[in-house]
Amino acid sequence: MLSSVISQEAQIQEQQYAFPYHYLSLHDELYRRFIHKHYLSLLQLVRELTDIKPGESILDAGCGDGRFCYEIRNDNANVTGIDYSERAIAFAQAFVPECIFRCEDIANCVTHPFDKVVNIEVMEHIPPATVNSFAKSLSGCLKLGGVLVISVPSGNMPVTKKHYQHFTPKEVIDIFSPWCELLEIKGHIQANQWFSWNRKISLVRNLWYFKHRIPFANY
Repeated sequence: MLSSVISQEAQIQEQQYAFPYHYLSLHDELYRRFIHKHYLSLLQLVRELTDIKPGESILDAGCGDGRFCYEIRNDNANVTGIDYSERAIAFAQAFVPECIFRCEDIANCVTHPFDKVVNIEVMEHIPPATVNSFAKSLSGCLKLGGVLVISVPSGNMPVTKKHYQHFTPKEVIDIFSPWCELLEIKGHIQANQWFSWNRKISLVRNLWYFKHRIPFANY
C-alpha cells in the first residue's frame, strides 16, 4: 500500500496506473507492432528464462497491472503477483482472475518460498539506498535451489523521470552476489539499437493514423 508521502518517481508511476497501459497491445495494432514491441519481446524472453514447469509456484514481484502473469496464466503453474500499488493490483485482479494478487511491499512481505521468482523492470523504481535490502528480500522469497529472473534497464540508456537509476551487469551482480549464484546474463537490446528504435517509434506514431494513404504501410 502506498504511504501518504511518496517520491516524485513513485508518483509518476502511480499516475500512469490510472489506466492498464501494459494491455494496450492486446487491442491496438500500433502498440502490438511498434510501441510495445520491445516490451512484449522482453516478456517473451523472461518467460523463456523462467522455464515454467507444471505445478511450480511462481512469484511475480512488482507485478504492476499483471501483464506478465497474463502471459503465463495458462502454464499450469501456481502464480502469485505482488505490488505496492493498489491501483495496479486492482487492474491485475480484473485482467487475470486466474492468479493470486496481493498489495504488498516486497521488503515487508512474509510469504512461503517459491520455486521461481521474476522481477521485471522493478529495481529501477527502488531508491538506491534500499536496493541491497530489496535484493535480500527478493532472494528470501525463493526456495533453496530456486530460480530468480531479473530484468533491468541498461546503464547505457538515459534514466527516465520515473526511474532512480539504470544498471550495468556488474552492478546487478554486485547487488545479488551475497544472496544468489549467477547462472546467466542476457542483453535484450543494445544501446545504439535503442536510440534508433525510439526514433522509428516517434515516426510511426506520427504517421500511423495516415497509413491508409500510404500504400506500403498496409503490408
